[in-house]
Amino acid sequence: MSKELVQIDGTAPTPAAGRKLKAMLLFPPEWVPTAPYLALPSLTAVLRQHGHEVVQKDVNIEMYDLFFSDTFLIWVQARMAMQLRALNAKESAGWLTDQEADRKACLTAASATDVFALAEQAESAKRIVRSEDFYDADKLEWALNTFREVMHYVSAAYYPASIVFYPMESNLGYRPGCRARCWPVWMTSR
Repeated sequence: MSKELVQIDGTAPTPAAGRKLKAMLLFPPEWVPTAPYLALPSLTAVLRQHGHEVVQKDVNIEMYDLFFSDTFLIWVQARMAMQLRALNAKESAGWLTDQEADRKACLTAASATDVFALAEQAESAKRIVRSEDFYDADKLEWALNTFREVMHYVSAAYYPASIVFYPMESNLGYRPGCRARCWPVWMTSR
């Protein structure tokens, strides 16, 4: 390891002969988008303060932005339709296992979802969390429940995996009756 890259005496290392570094700092999935990890912006600020060129990219938020888009939800719908066709063929042939029957039930329930309406709701939810409406508890609750509904829908295509926010980070559980009032019936029965 190069001596100039190791901090031994408490002073910051300096690039050899004033050399400026180029760096790209990526924040990877999967983290709660409502509570970003602050180490990268801090590191970016320090590196830029010392004259280095830094690109900071939040791949995590880009992943969620994709998950909550009509393009991805339509792709998920097509994936589920293909899986359902294959499971129906297996069932017709009498080869469906118990686990596949569970998967088929999950896919069948999810296929009843109007994916275009869900995508429209997701876009509205993204607008809420990116605006002053974020501070309106009812609107935020609706947006977070929409995100959960979308993730539940996407999860059906990857059964038995489940894509979720961490409950402590994004659950507005202090609102009585939220789950029963806000979640579709097929989501609460799971």
